[in-house]
Amino acid sequence: MTTVSLSVPFVKEKLSALFRRGFFHIFGANVVNKIVTFATNIAIVWFLSKDSYGIFSYANNIYSFALLVTGFGLLSGMFQLCVEKRPEEEKNAVFRYVLTRGLLVDFGLAIAILLVGLFAPLSIAEAGRYLALFAPLLMLDFLFQYASMVLRTKKANQEFAKLQTANTVLYFSAGCIGAFLSGVAGVIIGRYVAYVLSLALASVYLKASELSLRRTRPLSSLLKRDLWGYSIPTQASAGINQMTFLLDVFLIGVFVGNSSDVANYKVATMLPEGMLFIPASLIVFVLPYFVEHNHDRDWFREKSRIFVGTGMILYALLSMLLVFFAPQVIEVLWGSEYLDAVFAFRLLAISFAFSALRTSCTNLLCALRAVRSNLIVSAVSLSVNVVLCLLLIPRYGINGAAAAPLAVSVVAAGISFFLLNRKISKI
Repeated sequence: MTTVSLSVPFVKEKLSALFRRGFFHIFGANVVNKIVTFATNIAIVWFLSKDSYGIFSYANNIYSFALLVTGFGLLSGMFQLCVEKRPEEEKNAVFRYVLTRGLLVDFGLAIAILLVGLFAPLSIAEAGRYLALFAPLLMLDFLFQYASMVLRTKKANQEFAKLQTANTVLYFSAGCIGAFLSGVAGVIIGRYVAYVLSLALASVYLKASELSLRRTRPLSSLLKRDLWGYSIPTQASAGINQMTFLLDVFLIGVFVGNSSDVANYKVATMLPEGMLFIPASLIVFVLPYFVEHNHDRDWFREKSRIFVGTGMILYALLSMLLVFFAPQVIEVLWGSEYLDAVFAFRLLAISFAFSALRTSCTNLLCALRAVRSNLIVSAVSLSVNVVLCLLLIPRYGINGAAAAPLAVSVVAAGISFFLLNRKISKI
């Protein structure tokens, strides 16, 4: 009885502390956001014809390649440097430097995307004009991500959560209305509306956070080297990692050239990939604390084992549920015309558990500044993915495309888990 009576206040205290720090705001917001985003994607599938959805997916896929190099990873470097202990004056200098340089990079990317959309011979030709419409969105996306990252560095978790939720709700509303009124073009225009309104809200939160970009001194050469030295390998790693999720759709378009097959595969990927929000949501909250304790081996080892181990039990259970109920899930959410995607869906559902493990491990490696380790994982993953996609997609279509990321996720999870444990032992 005594133990129980003592444990109850203890649990309440811990839960109260988590609430004050914004854990439930962040996790709750991420859950809501991913549910709403998922609902948006389902709604768009229902509003658009199968061919139109395939064309949209292909254009969005190519646009997503540009997002891989947005800002050259400066936002990640900004987060790392500004969470670490340093004078506020230096942090403000980093904030200003990243804003100006990141926008310049994304302006160049927008021009490149515009030219590809207008003049490049795409395998699904109808996607070109929609790709051109996507181009200026890059800079709005960067500004939104910048504002979100500033709030994270300042541990303004409640404001960060509200901003993410507002953006998601606007994304859903504007995207669905746009799809209903103007098809594919309406979906894209809806994204512009969502970002503009979200940035208006972000400006309010940034002002309240006392972000100061005026009269900051130039960034020192030492900090520049530190910023770029962290940012480029991190972005390269993240970009290569994300490319494994994009390459399959692109190559289906190249080798199959059928918008209907692209639509089937996108439906198969939607839920397994969308569920990666679970490890991502958790890491958003815990990462600043792992960064702060990246020199404390005992603390880092203990907390990382709890974080990774508990997560894997959850991810494995969710993966098995998706595999077992695959036909029912697809028919209820997207309709019987997408049942051809069941086998691919099952393969991708299995890969979810391993991808979640990799997500957890690679973010913890970032907290330890082991960005080159992540680059190794990503390079191996991309190499395996390219080879398997080239071998399997021409022969097996979307099922071959799904088998490739499954193999990649198993390999990448194993390597990242090994590298994390080795890095922790060297703290």
